[in-house]
Amino acid sequence: MLSNNPSKPSKRSKPSKNTLGNLFLSKEAEAQQFLALNSLSLAELLTFIDFAENLAIAFVEVNFPPDANALIEALQNHPQCQDIQFVVFDFSQQPELRFLRDELIQRLATVPRDQNKKLVLVVRGLERAIGISGNDPPVLQDLNFIRDAYKTSVPRPMLFILPDYAVTRLAKFAPDFWAWRSGVFQFQTMPKTRDDALKFLEPKMVDRHYDRPVIPERIEILERLLMEYQPSGRAIASDNLGTCGDILHQLGVAYLSQDNPGKANGYLVNALKLAEQREDLSLQARVKSDLGEAYLRQKEYERAIAYVQQALKIQGQLDDPQGTAESLKIQGKAYALSERYEEAIVSFDQIIYLKPDDHYAWFFRGVMLCNLGRYEEAIASFDQVSHFKPDSHDAWYFHYAWYFRGAALNNLGRYEEAIASFDQSIQINPNYPYAWGNRGIALGNLGRYEEAIDSFQKSLEISRQIGDRKVEATLVFTLGVTFSVLDHIEEALQLYQNARQLFQELGLERDVRNCEDAIASLEPSNGSHVSLNFPNAASGNESSISG
Repeated sequence: MLSNNPSKPSKRSKPSKNTLGNLFLSKEAEAQQFLALNSLSLAELLTFIDFAENLAIAFVEVNFPPDANALIEALQNHPQCQDIQFVVFDFSQQPELRFLRDELIQRLATVPRDQNKKLVLVVRGLERAIGISGNDPPVLQDLNFIRDAYKTSVPRPMLFILPDYAVTRLAKFAPDFWAWRSGVFQFQTMPKTRDDALKFLEPKMVDRHYDRPVIPERIEILERLLMEYQPSGRAIASDNLGTCGDILHQLGVAYLSQDNPGKANGYLVNALKLAEQREDLSLQARVKSDLGEAYLRQKEYERAIAYVQQALKIQGQLDDPQGTAESLKIQGKAYALSERYEEAIVSFDQIIYLKPDDHYAWFFRGVMLCNLGRYEEAIASFDQVSHFKPDSHDAWYFHYAWYFRGAALNNLGRYEEAIASFDQSIQINPNYPYAWGNRGIALGNLGRYEEAIDSFQKSLEISRQIGDRKVEATLVFTLGVTFSVLDHIEEALQLYQNARQLFQELGLERDVRNCEDAIASLEPSNGSHVSLNFPNAASGNESSISG
């Protein structure tokens, strides 16, 4: 049933990890304080339990697990409940749960019954299956659909212990089941529990690494805290506006890290309203910058630029170089995705002025220069990236920097140097098909056709594994070109025909015509062959910035 006993003091002086399970290790005194704080709600709940018969449903709002532990312990040991057999079913480890009734029936069949006591079911942890976002959670769809079946299959009083946000979602997405409630009992959170949660979050208040997904546990803590400071259907207390704004901001950043910009946008807009209400310029700047990122991911580039420029104006007033650099990155990406490469370069140059060792800025500056055909300058930017030591998270920058450097060298006809760069890229990430393919191009241009074929074959193998059919088709065509140069006509003809079929399936008519021209070039009356060519990512889709 319960995984720990909150009435017993913990003997550990310090938790080894910051998790929901060990962050709030309740002591007996704290549990008693929680019960004293909620004495009226507890008395009302005990009355419900005493009179409940057959199927009677109560929703118990408790926002944090330690308080839920204390409540369950109090019910199990309360003098008024001596004739009650509480059976606690914890679903916190089943986020994919869909059929709650079936699970309850299955578990009940294994529970030893005390025939002299009334059986009361306690359901906890269901918030993991209910979720914190999205419409129509499967568990609530099923709960609503088979509501009537509970009368005969689970004819017992049931206590659903849930945080505020989960109760709100249940009422919204399972309205028929919600209509059967016999009571809703709200329990206040202990100030110490709430303060401990805030301390847990404090080191990450300005963590804005969008590409490092925030763990669901932290989002769950944020949602629980939000319910404390912004309860459903109630106004925010004036002295809680700042904390609530911080929580909303962090939730926005968390959803950005999970690539859910639409959800993030809602939290960030509300955070901005509170920041403006409090005239908190620092929070306004951070939120506007993050709104820029959210709109960027929704491909609304002009709105993204507008919000970032507002953030930059405030950050200039506050003399905030770190915040300015973060905003400039978003602005640079928005300009890049709008194909405004010169303006993007200006943004990255400004970052480099503030942070000369920012490998991110040097890298994307080089990509923008490649897009403009300024290959010598691009190579110089990529060389700057190679001076830094990557950590495990940022290694992809360095793989791409070597790759784009090789692509730029290919465009300048410096094939030996290009091959060396592609080899460096492949050493970091051996599963990137473009690096193998462009390495093959450089080898082909040096007349090293057998080595080129090996590179193309490796690129083709990876492309098929990752399901990139366009690259696959292009590589098949390029292999045909290479075999044609070697006068292996039958092999070249078969490859061209295979490439034509792939391009036809993809609806790429221009490439289909190129294949037909290549096939025609192999006829004995035609003495010319098509030139060796492979799509150069430095001037193609691979130069786009995302994330």
